[in-house]
Amino acid sequence: MDFVHFVTVFLLSFCPFIEIFVGVPVGIVVFQLDPKVVALLAFIGNATSIIFLQYLIIRYKDSRILRPITQVNPENRAIN
Repeated sequence: MDFVHFVTVFLLSFCPFIEIFVGVPVGIVVFQLDPKVVALLAFIGNATSIIFLQYLIIRYKDSRILRPITQVNPENRAIN
């Protein structure tokens, strides 16, 4: 059952700002896990989400969705 608790704390800490207010207290108070382990899981979950977000930003940096309208080729605009 501890594995499920560890995964729950990890997933709760995957959302930035939620980890400190929800993930850590749930791990320590509700699941009664060691605070050092909970802090490590929260750090790893939060760091993983930040790395994943940076990957998405770098991957889609040049996509049309993230480009401002001023950088779009005038020939490809729907409205001239």
